[in-house]
Amino acid sequence: GPAHGTGLLDLPPPWVLWRQYRANGKIDEDIVLRGAFPFMLFSGVALLFILVPHLKLIRDGYTTVEKLSCPAEDFKVSMSNDSLPSNPFLVKHPFDHGP
Repeated sequence: GPAHGTGLLDLPPPWVLWRQYRANGKIDEDIVLRGAFPFMLFSGVALLFILVPHLKLIRDGYTTVEKLSCPAEDFKVSMSNDSLPSNPFLVKHPFDHGP
């Protein structure tokens, strides 16, 4: 059965890990492997939230700076057609000739 009763992976609390490290000079390999899974899963999800919007911009031929320099509605207008944007100070990308 579960030794620590702390959920699905049965990981010990951090203070138990700290005491084990202080006493033995290392943490049990099984605990490290079970703790690595949620850490890598969280890191992967965080990277997806960062990379997916950037990959969409790359696919559409825009840079992150262009996206950040335009308000959302002007960016959508400039991406959808060649009409003049509602902001007169918005500079159209000189190499953008559409899809």
